[in-house]
Amino acid sequence: MNRVIRRYALCSKKIVASADSAGIECTVCGEMAGEPKYIPMLIGMGYRQLSMSPSSILRARMIIRSLNVQDCEELVRDLNSCAYAQDSESRLMEFIRNKSTDVYFH
Repeated sequence: MNRVIRRYALCSKKIVASADSAGIECTVCGEMAGEPKYIPMLIGMGYRQLSMSPSSILRARMIIRSLNVQDCEELVRDLNSCAYAQDSESRLMEFIRNKSTDVYFH
């Protein structure tokens, strides 16, 4: 991941951990939550609530059902080792192809 994404990931993980320890549900809302390639990364960061436009829900459900949390957490660790954003994107797409082969991605 590039520096900006790494900082976002670190900050997000801290937010999720703080919310969990306080017994508060933490949600990602917006375009990122509904973007298929980012769903495994968000799950790996600890998010369990994703809010998105109605048109994204069916695809997101299909993706989420094809994943397991441990694989997503491993993906985030792997992404943290990427030096460049392009490498992160490639690894995200490779993960999606390997884990969600029956779901269409654009």
